[in-house]
Formats: sequence, structure tokens, C-alpha cells
Amino acid sequence: MLDAEGQNLSMQAAEQQGVIPKPMAGRKLAQAMLAAPGFTVGTKGPLFTVFLDPNCIFCHDFWNKVYPLAEAGKLRFKVVPVGFLKPSSLPKAVTILQSKDPVAAWAQNEASFNVKTEEGGAKPAKVLDPKVLAEVKANTELLARTGEVATPTIVACLKGDQVPQVFHGMAPGMMADLGRGASIKGDGTCS
Repeated sequence: MLDAEGQNLSMQAAEQQGVIPKPMAGRKLAQAMLAAPGFTVGTKGPLFTVFLDPNCIFCHDFWNKVYPLAEAGKLRFKVVPVGFLKPSSLPKAVTILQSKDPVAAWAQNEASFNVKTEEGGAKPAKVLDPKVLAEVKANTELLARTGEVATPTIVACLKGDQVPQVFHGMAPGMMADLGRGASIKGDGTCS
């Protein structure tokens, strides 16, 4: 049920009654994401965090736009791998995260992404490390705590922010804003 302003009253009531967990926001979420298993792409520029599923067509578009900026030293991003879109998502995410070079493994997944079938190109390993499997499952649960299970979900400090903001999806012009933003510090605030 929505009110006149479009607020989801059903969701609010469910959160208040404890039927579903309230989404984490800002500082608390940023701290949890900094501790979440993942890997950082790039070495210079503002740092933000993004949840990605290896079979996500929107994540594929995101990667194709942001990876060249990271390679050029304009920004950095921490990938928090999740696996929920397809049955192969979880084993692909685990395979990438358990690899010796997760950045190269994710780049290969995107380079061989099949747009027609919306399938990342990573081949699941025959043996999945149980520790890494648990980490990716926990990452997916953390994504749910942002208020929506959607990818890409970006947590970033845009220009002037004191506390990181959560963005489900990618708005027009966001790439430029991410490059002008601030980094997320260890205490969950913006630098």
C-alpha cells in the first residue's frame, strides 16, 4: 500500500513489526561493507563500494563504464561479490573471489559476458572453498540489509556528503559524480 506521496506503507509496517529487517544506512552500512570480503579495483582516486552479481547485465554495463576510469587512476572501487540472480551466480562469485587475482577474474567474466543470455563468462570451479562460499552468502545478506536486493548497489560519498549514500542502480551522470566524490573512511564517514 502506498500513500499519496508514494511512500511504501506496507514495507514500513513490516519493518516496524520486525517482519523484515530495517535497511542499514550511512555510516553503519559503510563500516559493514568495508569489512565485507571483496577486492579493490584501481589504486588512485575516490574509493566507493559496489555490490555486483557476475550474471547481472546492469553490473556488466557498470563495469564497462567504471573499469576504464579505475585503470586511468580517476577512481577506485571495492567489489563486494554477491550471488542471487541465477543458479550459476553464487558459484561464479565464489570462483572469482577465491581466485589468486580476483580483479583479473572479474575482468575476464565481463570480457566474455553473453549479453543475449545475461550470463557472465566465468566458469565455476569444480571445488568451491567453503569459507569463501560462506563469505559470498554473507555479502548477499548484507546487500539485503541495504533495503533492496538489486545490483549494482553502490555505496559512495558524493561531493559534499558527510555520510556515504546508498544507490540501487546507476543514475545518469553518476560516473562523473563518483569521480568527484570523496572516499569512504574506515569509520564509515566520508573523507
